[in-house]
Order: sequence, then C-alpha cells, then structure tokens
Amino acid sequence: MILTLGLLAMLWINTTLAQGAFTLTDLQQQRAQLLETEQQLAEQLARAESPAQVEAAARELGMVPQEVPVFVRLADGQIIGEPIPQPEPAPVEDAVETPIVEGDVPPLDVTDAGDVSTDGSTSTDGNTSGVDEPVVDETIADETTAVTP
Repeated sequence: MILTLGLLAMLWINTTLAQGAFTLTDLQQQRAQLLETEQQLAEQLARAESPAQVEAAARELGMVPQEVPVFVRLADGQIIGEPIPQPEPAPVEDAVETPIVEGDVPPLDVTDAGDVSTDGSTSTDGNTSGVDEPVVDETIADETTAVTP
C-alpha cells in the first residue's frame, strides 16, 4: 500500500514537472517572438526618425526650410525676429534609405573652436574647461521655440 502511494505521488510529481516544462517552453517561444517584434519595430522607428524621412514627411505637409529662424518666447508669447514668408515647397524627391551603421557619425572636434556668437564671429574667452560654452543672446529668453510663418 505504501509502495503504491509512493508510486502514485512520483507519477503526479513527474506529470506536474512535465506540464511545467511545456509551459516554460511555450513562454520562451513567446518571448523570442516578442523580442523579434520589438527589434523590427525599433528598426522601423530608426528609419522613420532618419533626417531624410523627417524632411520628406515635412515637405508632404507643405513645410519648407526656414532661412532665417524666428522664435516665440514662451513666457510672454512675443515673436523675436522678422517672419519672412517662404517660397512654395519644391516637389518631394524619393528619399534614399541608407542603413544605419554604428560608427557612421564622425566624432565632433571641439578643440580650440572658440565661442560662437549670434553674429557668426568666434572668440576665445580663456575657458579652461576644454569645452566651449555657447554664448546666449540676451534678447532671447531661455524658453524659445523656433517657428515658421
């Protein structure tokens, strides 16, 4: 009798372990599928965020590049700069998709570039940190947003 109960207990334990193994396998397969889907979506996002795609989408909406930026001070809504109407947008050319390859972007060279002011001139101010700090035009508030008319 004890031997029969022991065998039935072992059979129940083996059955439960096998069922758990099947469940684990199914969950691992589902995880692999979800990881693959995530990778595909990340690649689609990277392609959609590429500058060529953003420019093509903007042109389809009728937007054109702005030659002279105009800013809106968020604090009081004042427009800073002179809005100049832009010409009609040119037809959109098919953007060539280039694969994103790690290392495509060259490193920035920030050695002894000097500070750039709003008029385009550069100057060195004795900054010893090794990194040039931007010169901020005092007429433009900290919170500005570029807009096109």
